[in-house]
Amino acid sequence: MDKKILRKLSREDLLTMLIEQSKELETLKTRAQELEHQIADRSELLAQAQRIAQAADKIDQTLERIEKNGKEEERTDGSDN
Repeated sequence: MDKKILRKLSREDLLTMLIEQSKELETLKTRAQELEHQIADRSELLAQAQRIAQAADKIDQTLERIEKNGKEEERTDGSDN
């Protein structure tokens, strides 16, 4: 706001503006905290998803080894006949 306009305002008007700005600041601080909590929650969900993906990869590798070993046993059993 222009300095000339501010000088022309009464003390009551200035105090009213100050109160409104203080309320807006508190609202913005509260919103910022809410957003920080959401970010923290999403970060935790992302970390959990990464752990699940790693576990799924290990399971997949294990299943591939089991399948490979099973096929080798079939070939070995088939050649014994």
